[in-house]
Amino acid sequence: MIISLNFTAYAENADNFLTLTRILLEYGFFVDNCWKKFEGSAFQQKNLYLKKKRCFIMKSNQFVFSLNSFETNNFMDCIKRKIKCIFVKYYFKRGLLMKDKGDLFGALYFFKQVIKIDPRNINALNNLGVCCAEMGMYKESLNYLGRACAIKFDVDIIINMIVSSVKAGKKSVANYCCNKLEKHINKLDACTLFNLAELMVHGKNYERALYYYDLCIKRDQTFKIKATHKKGICYVKLGRINDAQTCVEILFNEEQGKKLGWELKGFIFDHLNFYAEAVDCYNKAYGFE
Repeated sequence: MIISLNFTAYAENADNFLTLTRILLEYGFFVDNCWKKFEGSAFQQKNLYLKKKRCFIMKSNQFVFSLNSFETNNFMDCIKRKIKCIFVKYYFKRGLLMKDKGDLFGALYFFKQVIKIDPRNINALNNLGVCCAEMGMYKESLNYLGRACAIKFDVDIIINMIVSSVKAGKKSVANYCCNKLEKHINKLDACTLFNLAELMVHGKNYERALYYYDLCIKRDQTFKIKATHKKGICYVKLGRINDAQTCVEILFNEEQGKKLGWELKGFIFDHLNFYAEAVDCYNKAYGFE
């Protein structure tokens, strides 16, 4: 990363300039500026030191420091805060870029650099959790997401935790997160509720899946047919055949739901070991007769 220094109010203050360059180098910056603005043996010695020092350089946009924004009495503290802020923004931006390109290992590296500087950075912790989940590292994902939630409650982070906990087989964690989400359930749209229900099915948590399917239908009637079909499957899995039959009747009463109605009826017969009847229903569902 290259830093270009903009000398304004402190253009004649070599001490502050030298302090700034030292701090920048400590943080891994390469300093490129107008050395000739300053004269004197102290500066010349520092200049020679800077030229000989091996510096870590990254390709990036240049950042410009304006020294007139700092008070002399807390100059170093202000500079350090400014540098940390720049590093956090830089690494986070690079992490998002790697993530968008599908380079999850690269994204992990940059997001980890962010939390080394700012351990309470919720956005970096959340993105670390998401990247780990996409890489199948669900326990690591829960660790980062849990740290983020401990700092601040966020609906999106809780949902990400539910995803990771279900895929990690942590049913108790998933239930805990679902309970935490309950206070904000009215904020979720039908699509999110449907996806949550599907996730519960994946984790074999059929009772909670039914709950989310019902909320989804109430939120948006366009989900009625496919959510009712999914509900019927959950009822079969739970052994509640009468409730599953009720779902079949609801689907048969909808013109666009007849195909899924026959499919669900076939699934019920299949579950009851009535295979011939199941095949007949599947044939009607898929138009084979």
